[in-house]
Amino acid sequence: GEGKSAEAASTPKRLNAFDLINQCGGVALNRMLLTQSERQVKKVSQFTSNLAPTEVLQGIDAALQDMGCDTRLQPAAFKVKGALLTSSGMIGIIIQSYALSEDVHLVEIRRGKGDILEYFKLYNELVSNRLEGLVNIPPSVAEAAAAAAGGAAEAK
Repeated sequence: GEGKSAEAASTPKRLNAFDLINQCGGVALNRMLLTQSERQVKKVSQFTSNLAPTEVLQGIDAALQDMGCDTRLQPAAFKVKGALLTSSGMIGIIIQSYALSEDVHLVEIRRGKGDILEYFKLYNELVSNRLEGLVNIPPSVAEAAAAAAGGAAEAK
């Protein structure tokens, strides 16, 4: 029993196919009960990474700190929690890593509490300018984040 707990502490939670489908909302039944507007607000974004989970989380932790966030790195849980004080109040962001295989990890970015528009400014800055080289960002997501960040800058 002890060998298993030591191994569990050194690798992120492993997702099997059913976990992955549920995580990605493939068969999440609660989506049927949401209104159209609730479905449009994306609370979770997921990316893959070929880097070691600790390397990714340390990079994200550093990026969030560079952006002015107070962060709490939780290496045992493969999680980073960030908080940023904005003009609209405190906003939160949670990043966690899961193992898909030995070489590929799922990096999940979730919105914490706080103003949704301020969160999306933080998220867009993080995804479009700070995560390059850490996670695999599909070109369509990167372009959308860059366009949203540009639109937010023009709106000011």
